[in-house]
Amino acid sequence: MKLSPEQKADFDRDGHLFFPGLFSAAEMQPMLAAVPELYSRHEPYNVREKGTQAVRINFSAHLASEPFARLARHPRMVEPVQALLGEALYMHQFKINGKMAFEGDVWQWHQDYGTWMNDDLMPPERAMNVAIFLDDVLATLSPWNRISVYLRLCAVSNHIRRFKRPEFIAQRDFTPIDAGERAGHLERTVCRH
Repeated sequence: MKLSPEQKADFDRDGHLFFPGLFSAAEMQPMLAAVPELYSRHEPYNVREKGTQAVRINFSAHLASEPFARLARHPRMVEPVQALLGEALYMHQFKINGKMAFEGDVWQWHQDYGTWMNDDLMPPERAMNVAIFLDDVLATLSPWNRISVYLRLCAVSNHIRRFKRPEFIAQRDFTPIDAGERAGHLERTVCRH
């Protein structure tokens, strides 16, 4: 996906871009269908809400789920960031944030780079959050689930220098993402974390 000069100017001015309808409902359905199975696993990469079994965060689904593996290297997700940073990217972090209906605490407003710098020794801010909302994002205490997926894409030259956090949270594979034609054709073998 190529950014227009206007979109690049918007990013330089506002610090973000928004692409409503970037994926069709049919394209998002396999990801939504994969979430319950991912959430059912009692593994460290599923962080649960305090006092409940509701999953708050699932880390590294791109290593365990075919639909999320495809998303992690989809040109519509990777190419705009690559164009803005001007170099190849690797996946610093992949996570699914879930807010189950009527459950879960609020997400406090925060900046991610401070954690990446302090915990992971990521050099300068040559990384971006790319989000896709699988559900409509509505107000707190909603009767509907809200699932958002975040790709934390980082310039390869800017890879982390400290390995303090588990690898499922801060990836240590700095191989550039191949967002070419083959992105939509995933091999049947998917790694497990």
